[in-house]
Amino acid sequence: MNFVARSASLFITIITPFFLIMTAINLLITPSFAWVEYHLPGFPDDPYGLTQVERIEMSKFAINYLRNQEGIEYLGNLTFRDGTVQYNERELDHMGRFLGMARDYARKNGFKGTFLIEPKPMEPSKHQYDFDVATIIGFLKAHGLDKDFKLNIEVNHATLAGHTFQHELQVAADAGLLGSIDANKGDYQNGWDTDEFPTNVYEITEAMMVILQAGGDNGF
Repeated sequence: MNFVARSASLFITIITPFFLIMTAINLLITPSFAWVEYHLPGFPDDPYGLTQVERIEMSKFAINYLRNQEGIEYLGNLTFRDGTVQYNERELDHMGRFLGMARDYARKNGFKGTFLIEPKPMEPSKHQYDFDVATIIGFLKAHGLDKDFKLNIEVNHATLAGHTFQHELQVAADAGLLGSIDANKGDYQNGWDTDEFPTNVYEITEAMMVILQAGGDNGF
């Protein structure tokens, strides 16, 4: 019992700081925290004339972008109520440069691996600009990132985009940008993510053929 108690005490001691840090980080990137911040007495007015309501509304999209690991294309279709684009081409180009800077920093510090971007349709909205493989390939090529970034393709996200898993794999493979897979499928009838293991042997066989032909047995 003493060994068990000591082990439990050591585990709690090690995990507690990590738990507290991650809790604090997750509290900072919530809509509630943004709401409280914008309602603090003396919080400065927006220099571009946005109202408090508009700033809170925009913060929700920014928080979704951070929490859900969305591609930057997610921001491209956001507009104000009057139809004005929230994030214009200059801002999207800036974010493209940011990805380039992240790549350069990693390379400078010895990272030789591949960066991965995952198509995520319908998360958290009904349509996004990182909708499918073809869309992201276009973005990567437009920003000169296709030599360092590849795609991580999830079975369920292919389905939510209206494609089959093997279709998305093939599009990525044809472009030389198939980097990784997430074998997590959903239910075709509920239109959302149910975190199921692939169970259709015919679909998986077709997918494996694409993966192997793309060099998956020796790495993409």
